[in-house]
Amino acid sequence: MEELRVDMRERSPELQEFYNRQEQLTFKLNHTMPRTEEYFEVLKELFGDRLGEGSYIRTPISGAALENLVVGKNCYINGNFLAMARGGITIDDTVQIKRTDIETDELKLVARALLPADIEEGTNLKYELMQYTIVE
Repeated sequence: MEELRVDMRERSPELQEFYNRQEQLTFKLNHTMPRTEEYFEVLKELFGDRLGEGSYIRTPISGAALENLVVGKNCYINGNFLAMARGGITIDDTVQIKRTDIETDELKLVARALLPADIEEGTNLKYELMQYTIVE
């Protein structure tokens, strides 16, 4: 992977204007009534075609270089999402991202393809290094 270095002192006026607008759109999205026509318009302006069909992002959201964030189809990103996307972030289809700032006993939704083949309902799992294993 190629190293990416960014010197914030060397921003062109055009790039600075672009990031100012991105920051303003993020602020506007965070202060717009959710699931309204205005909300979806701001979301579309901020992400353009990088937000897949059927995907939804709850506010508040924050981050940097959001032009490098791509969200697939049918994703749900919960509030307090922080995306430091300078090097690029791609979220594939049907992903759900939950909040981690609030303790919860809520069940997690996991793509079936990631689970062990012999799993049954009620099986206890351990998640480590992007793999699920059955806990006996």
